[in-house]
Amino acid sequence: MLDVPYGTQVEGAAWHPAVMMHLYVGRTLPEHLAPYAPGPHTFGRFLANTLNPDVPTPVPEPADDLEPRQNQYEAADAIAERAAAGGRQFLLADEPGVGKTIPAIERYQQRTLALGHAAVRAADETAGGAGSAEDVPALLTAANTAIAEQIREATETLLGSVLFTVITRMTNRFSRSDG
Repeated sequence: MLDVPYGTQVEGAAWHPAVMMHLYVGRTLPEHLAPYAPGPHTFGRFLANTLNPDVPTPVPEPADDLEPRQNQYEAADAIAERAAAGGRQFLLADEPGVGKTIPAIERYQQRTLALGHAAVRAADETAGGAGSAEDVPALLTAANTAIAEQIREATETLLGSVLFTVITRMTNRFSRSDG
């Protein structure tokens, strides 16, 4: 199994319609195909290990120092730029397996931080203009409730996007195998 980008042709990699992926058949992967070897937690790696149960590729231990790929940084930047320009929607249409979830999570983190900072500033201004000290706890409680609601909405949006992507991939995989 090879993770060859959509529309790319690589010498030595053959498209296989039954698994909807590029394949290389041989004992060792040639050097020029090494960049297309599937990553450790990808669908391509899963299929390769399933089709080659006697020699599965070992799964590395999780690491805390993972670094997003360049295309993931670019996607997160494009989403943030669109949001800064007032856009409320953004279609990130990369092929499966290139890492669209990470930019969505990064954008979620940026958005919730921005919402939190804005809500704290608004709560501080409101509390500063309160008529009496007794009004401040109620104002802060209302501000906390507003922040929690904004984070809940942002979380639902992110989870809905991730779950939609997962369900779509599952449906596509099943429908491809039904043919």
